[in-house]
Amino acid sequence: MDWSDDYRKKIQEKYKHIYKNFGGNIDETPDIELSSIRNPRVSNIRSAIFNLEDQLMNTDDYQVHLRHGKCRIYIDPSLINVISQDGNKIPLNQSKEWSRIMEL
Repeated sequence: MDWSDDYRKKIQEKYKHIYKNFGGNIDETPDIELSSIRNPRVSNIRSAIFNLEDQLMNTDDYQVHLRHGKCRIYIDPSLINVISQDGNKIPLNQSKEWSRIMEL
């Protein structure tokens, strides 16, 4: 993959925090630069979206697209929520943790 070192490090650092938020050990975060790590994850995302077909208007709007070696997915931010430590649903764009990750 043709990533600049700074860009790769920045993306990997963000992924570490996302990985931790999904219950993973931050020190054991997989290296997403390796296609052997990345490809199964892309496949799992595609499957998860397909399984929501009865809940989404048009699943094609949510499909994962690979372009120039980069994985892209568009989901309207208003549809994404996180669960806070106290169990409350918070819109992703209002989550302090997500804001911190995006600042990295």
